[in-house]
Amino acid sequence: MKKVLTALAIVAAFGITSCGGPDLCDCVNLRDERKAEIKEAGDDKYKVKEIKEEYEAKREECDKLIEEMAEDKGKDLAEERANELKDADEDKKKELMDEWAKEAADCEKDADKEEE
Repeated sequence: MKKVLTALAIVAAFGITSCGGPDLCDCVNLRDERKAEIKEAGDDKYKVKEIKEEYEAKREECDKLIEEMAEDKGKDLAEERANELKDADEDKKKELMDEWAKEAADCEKDADKEEE
């Protein structure tokens, strides 16, 4: 579930900011930068360990940022959907619920693919 929320937060973050803030862009690029530095370090285990430790602190900051964004986006999304349901007739409510369930299922499938 945490991976699903993280995936939603990242998607939401792109939609909201389009990498408008340097913190978010740093987080998006963090993994690729780490991989490149580890590859460059080659067989130097000390250097690889140093790189991993350096990026661990950055990753923790990114995790916190993403959690905060997910909370904010979750609140906004819940409010938006509640407003949509409030004004909808029964058929429209069912249609919206089915649509949202499909979105959630698609997100879970994407998260499962990332784990593989």
